[in-house]
Amino acid sequence: MKNSKIQKFNFILLSLSLIFLNACELLHDQICEHHQDQAVVVQTPAEVKPAEVKPAEVKPAEITISEQIELRAKDLILQAWISESEISPILQELATANQLELAGFEHRLKTYSSTVRKLSKMKYEKADLEIAQAQTGDVLRYTILIKDQPKKNYVTLAKKIIETLETKGQILKQLKNYWAKGDNYSGLNCVFEAKIGGQVWELQIHTPDSYATSKKDRALYEKMREVGTSVEEKQKLFDQMTKSWESIKVPEGILEEKVLHPSQENIKKDRPN
Repeated sequence: MKNSKIQKFNFILLSLSLIFLNACELLHDQICEHHQDQAVVVQTPAEVKPAEVKPAEVKPAEITISEQIELRAKDLILQAWISESEISPILQELATANQLELAGFEHRLKTYSSTVRKLSKMKYEKADLEIAQAQTGDVLRYTILIKDQPKKNYVTLAKKIIETLETKGQILKQLKNYWAKGDNYSGLNCVFEAKIGGQVWELQIHTPDSYATSKKDRALYEKMREVGTSVEEKQKLFDQMTKSWESIKVPEGILEEKVLHPSQENIKKDRPN
């Protein structure tokens, strides 16, 4: 009897559930039909032209002179790294073939801090210098040592080196001959422009004795070039270095006019005044 009542109750509950679900479906259908019968009018807004507003003028962030110098130094060093792979093999081959020494080869690339100092000095000495276009010329630099034995060996091989570099596409931009007696330095200083990338680089050509003297006098030379060094002190330093160069032998024939190249300049440095 009890089970019969439970079954009857469950039947009634199920029936009510079905009635409720049917009612929900009927209500849903009616709502959908109502929306379909409504005319939906979409109004297209009038054509609106965007306001002609000129963009605000944006000025590039100004960077300090120090920051410009640092950026230029990084750029020059990067260029030097690229050109080094082109130039070093040429000079190494020349040195090997002619039994010459590439002195200080491990220092052929100027350091970042040294490049920054040189650019800073250039800007100090020339206020209107365009830093972004500045060239130091010695971010990439080499030194070759040639003995003047037999006589005129120095001139013969120096000329051969310059001619070979030009043949390989290196453009000689400057050739300064500092072998004249009576000043504080002797040697050949060549400035080339690299075939690839146009990097400006430096080649010094010394005898073993002139190279040793230039190394010995380096600290005095740097002191003389400092902006804060007085004229009197510069003169003393110049005289001291000049004396040390008196015993250095000048290579045979090197002071002849244009003996190495049509662009050769024979230069004697003046005493600071």
